[in-house]
Amino acid sequence: MNEDYHYGALIGMLSNEIKRSFAGNKNHSLLTGRQGQVLHYIFAQAEVRNVFQRDIEMDFNIRRSSASSMLANMEKLGVIRRESVSYDARLKRIVVTEKGEELKAIVKNELDEMERQLVKNIPQKDLDVFDDVMHKMIENLKEENYA
Repeated sequence: MNEDYHYGALIGMLSNEIKRSFAGNKNHSLLTGRQGQVLHYIFAQAEVRNVFQRDIEMDFNIRRSSASSMLANMEKLGVIRRESVSYDARLKRIVVTEKGEELKAIVKNELDEMERQLVKNIPQKDLDVFDDVMHKMIENLKEENYA
């Protein structure tokens, strides 16, 4: 490994560019990029099952407090609501509101465009390697953080 190369910094730079790209997109000034990703996730998952905060925590690899804060902000914006489920009073499923439904196509288009921009001019074989490496890096850090 090249000691002068800082992979974490490079990943951070990519993350910042993604955030800037979402922030610069004025199609829906309501949501942050991450909120848009979560809303899109809820749309997709809600077609087959109930979605709960813990699902977002796990699938986005974020802490409970971060997920709770983000969902509370999305509730304040009126794009989701949390409803009790009959089989467990402690659980609240996340439901997209009518206002949130109005953003469905916009959010999907923005995410699709972001993905197109991210991968343009990159061969699929390189993307496959990148995917493998990123997942291994995530697992390496999880092992360290939860050891």
